[in-house]
Amino acid sequence: GAAAIIAFFLFELYIATRRSPFVFSEADSYLLALTPVDRRAVALIWFVGAWLIRSLFFWPGSIVLGYGLMEAQTVAGFTIADLPMYLLAGLRMLIMAIPLLLAAQSLAWSVGAWRLQGTRYVPALRWVAPGLAVLYIAGWILSRAAGGAGIPIWLWPLAFPLQAGLRAAPFLAGLLVSLAWAALGLFILWSAARKMSLARASQETRSQEAMQAAILTGASGLAEEIRQRQRLGVGREPSRLPLRPGLAALVWRNTIQWQRSLTFGQVLSWVGILGLTLGMLLIPDWGARAWAFVFWSILVGQQAVRYLKMDLKRWWLMRQLPFSFAKILLGDVIVPLIGLCVTGLIALLIATFLGQTIPTILVWLFLPGVAVVGMAAAVDILRTCKSERLLAGTAPDLSLLTILLAALVIGIPGWIAWLAVYRWSISLGFVLLAVLVVIASLVYALYRLAINLFRSIR
Repeated sequence: GAAAIIAFFLFELYIATRRSPFVFSEADSYLLALTPVDRRAVALIWFVGAWLIRSLFFWPGSIVLGYGLMEAQTVAGFTIADLPMYLLAGLRMLIMAIPLLLAAQSLAWSVGAWRLQGTRYVPALRWVAPGLAVLYIAGWILSRAAGGAGIPIWLWPLAFPLQAGLRAAPFLAGLLVSLAWAALGLFILWSAARKMSLARASQETRSQEAMQAAILTGASGLAEEIRQRQRLGVGREPSRLPLRPGLAALVWRNTIQWQRSLTFGQVLSWVGILGLTLGMLLIPDWGARAWAFVFWSILVGQQAVRYLKMDLKRWWLMRQLPFSFAKILLGDVIVPLIGLCVTGLIALLIATFLGQTIPTILVWLFLPGVAVVGMAAAVDILRTCKSERLLAGTAPDLSLLTILLAALVIGIPGWIAWLAVYRWSISLGFVLLAVLVVIASLVYALYRLAINLFRSIR
């Protein structure tokens, strides 16, 4: 429980030291930033609204924590007569968690309000949250190394109310400590917001309200675009494109886009590709491998055509570039395909290190399989492109055609190769060479089909 509250505090502090925690819409900016309204009242009203929304995710967890301890301490099963005591355990923990979460968020927002006073700019504040996280983890490690078996003494002011909520300490004393934490946090926030600049707060969160609305409505593409504009809008040194024209410029452009648009969600997607690749290599059951291939094809296809979709959303600009459709398509897919091949090689090295026996045909089919999925995904989205939708900034998404094309182009030659080696006893080297030639020819055919579809967009 203490670790969850500290993590919540550090997360809020991390955000507050980088941008204003007080998010204003465009209308709020005009109505509040230019008026002599009391900044402290505005800060408390915005804080309470945000606290109610974010704490809703933690309140059920606190109730479950109370339930869990009661179940762990009870040997016999519960009966209907124990229901009031069961509900009371969750309620006790909830009563303690509410003011503690209030204190954690208000203390973090106090730092954000203090940072927004006048023209104050302290770059070192960005490292406060990571530094406190390191100190917290180091404190736990050192206390364990010194032979400590319980909660460290420096954590008792936070742990005591939680123990009271879990019936391990007097309830009233724990509630008083919890309320004292909440009162301290609100007082510090009230004091720090007295000279807070609402103009700076609205300037820092100009696009934040629009991005939150896009996330709530499911418009993930719009939210990602807003997030990227925010990240690049603070100012960067201009990137130097290579002097050589043509395909090299397109490849370098997409490399820069990959570097600047790398987010936590993108990292998770690449980790998922790595995990599914390991699953296909390590799982002995071919049925499970087939399902892993389906999900792997979806993730690989999304990454392979990511830059192609970005170009299609700017159709009016892309058509003015002095590049042929073949070069644009190749430049858009070559960077993610290289990344996917490297990810696959890492998976192969991990599987080899684990000492697993991997079918030779599966290893040789993987690298050309990446190109197959990439070209199949390109054909899939280009076949449904319409110029009127592209001019509106909308590009089509992948469909089942990507999985079907990939399964046919990889599965049929792979199945024939397996029969040739294990049933017909044909030389493995000759079979692999024949399979690679066939798959390479099919990849080139998909590539030419994608170029024709690209060229025929009307």
